[in-house]
Amino acid sequence: MRSEGSQCRRDSHVVTAGIRVDERPVAVRDGDLLGIDLSAFIDRLAQRIIERLEDVAPTASPWLDIAGAAEYLSCSPERIRKLISRLEIPYHQAGRGARIFLNRHELDEWLTNQ
Repeated sequence: MRSEGSQCRRDSHVVTAGIRVDERPVAVRDGDLLGIDLSAFIDRLAQRIIERLEDVAPTASPWLDIAGAAEYLSCSPERIRKLISRLEIPYHQAGRGARIFLNRHELDEWLTNQ
């Protein structure tokens, strides 16, 4: 049988991520945790993450088809077709009946000017 005192001592601590911490709140300010400056570590970690993402992520083409443009602009492909038929959106087509492509940068400019 446990005594009241042992129960109180057990409840006076909080376990977070496998680390026992007193009831006092642990404050993290400007990368300082428990008196340890983590700023340099955080900066180095962020830089390594960016480098890995640049190595892994393929360079996205600026050219989109109608479905891609619809996804990029969060609208339906039919809406993109209507904007093209009204000549309200910038697009590129090699000739009548050829595939239509839209440039991501031109779409960004178009959105900005709307």
